Amino acid sequence: MRPQDMEAALREFVSALEPETLTADAAVALVDTFVTLEKLVAAGKALAARRVAESDHWRGAGERSAAHWLARRAGSSVGAAMATLETAARLPELPAVDRAVRAGELSAAQANEIASAAGADPGAQAELVRVARRDGITGLRDKCRQVRAAAAPDEMARHRAIHASRSLRHWSDPDGAGRLEGRFTPEVLAELLVALEPFEAEAFRVAREEGRREGFDAYRADALPALARAGHHDQTCMSSRARRSIPAAPHCVAVFNAAPTRPRARARSSDPRSRSSAAHSTCVIARSTGARTRVVISQATPKCRSASS
Repeated sequence: MRPQDMEAALREFVSALEPETLTADAAVALVDTFVTLEKLVAAGKALAARRVAESDHWRGAGERSAAHWLARRAGSSVGAAMATLETAARLPELPAVDRAVRAGELSAAQANEIASAAGADPGAQAELVRVARRDGITGLRDKCRQVRAAAAPDEMARHRAIHASRSLRHWSDPDGAGRLEGRFTPEVLAELLVALEPFEAEAFRVAREEGRREGFDAYRADALPALARAGHHDQTCMSSRARRSIPAAPHCVAVFNAAPTRPRARARSSDPRSRSSAAHSTCVIARSTGARTRVVISQATPKCRSASS
């Protein structure tokens, strides 16, 4: 049977489906069947998309990348499409994973996790497939983290492996929302979070003044563009002497100034901690040698003081 014939038959079946007429046992059986079909369809899509990526057909379609082409076709995010293509590209080197994917034993999320971890240790692929069958996605992710850590047996090697896989991706969801996804070494992520803290505090203060109560994820989302605007408008965080005092080093990460700006019409907050965070500049300096990065946080007003060790 051709895939097009199967599609037509499945569409006809779903169109006529009346779930209210099913017994509970029949509904369970049908869910299981559709779960397997979903896994098989995801496998077929990934394998076919791999061929499209190799053929460069997506260039002729005017897309920026194969992931953008697939995201548009599938109605998914570019990040999800990229993960699908990366997994499909690894399958020829991972026969145990390839067999499980083609048999409909793994969901797309499970296949992505296993392919990523097995790329670091191909000998673990069979065990990871067994864990996926037994423990589901949560247990699988824990096991994959263990496999990646064991594949880089010392701290320096683990750090180098994480640094080598660093990334920052952005894309738009089908509803138009802008999305960011990043992978960083732990100290770089810590640096970013520290730099965001005063801006999060300011976003929280303003929300309370306006009577808004939102989750802290929302305040962090407000803090990120505030940090970017502050860095754009204030390029005098460090003196030239302080700049010279920091030697170039492998994996040296960002040096920037963060100065939250309070809206002019706002009344002064009664919380002294909020006033302090808004009135001071936060200078974050990170230097790295090998696997370790030193992060120096300096607060001063109106400009950051020089920081040196």
